[in-house]
Amino acid sequence: MLICTSDFGGVMKYIRCLVIICAIALTGTTSTLANCGAGPKQPELPNGATAGPEEMKTALDATATFDVAVKNYADCLIAAAQEDADLVAAAQEAIEEYNRLIAAAQTAMDERNALVERWNAEAGIFRARLAD
Repeated sequence: MLICTSDFGGVMKYIRCLVIICAIALTGTTSTLANCGAGPKQPELPNGATAGPEEMKTALDATATFDVAVKNYADCLIAAAQEDADLVAAAQEAIEEYNRLIAAAQTAMDERNALVERWNAEAGIFRARLAD
């Protein structure tokens, strides 16, 4: 017999809480990603066949700056991904706990139903004995 959600208000509250936590986590993840900003823009490179030494030096400096900016951007994204991984792990633990609670509730209901069936059988025997 499947359990009825009205029998387990606590479980439904737990589900609502889990949904709220996931929504907050996703909102936090979005803002973390937004904090990283857009990726750095690649510098324009001069044409080596026609560029002068000063243009090449400027491009080299711009490339070095771009290199540092990309590393910082990648570090920020990796940190955001790690936060996401931690949130996913926490959500997975919450789902496992939810499943454990549902299984325990189902077991309790099955035990109750078995007891009621046994009672009905014994009560039927009792009534039949009194009718004789």
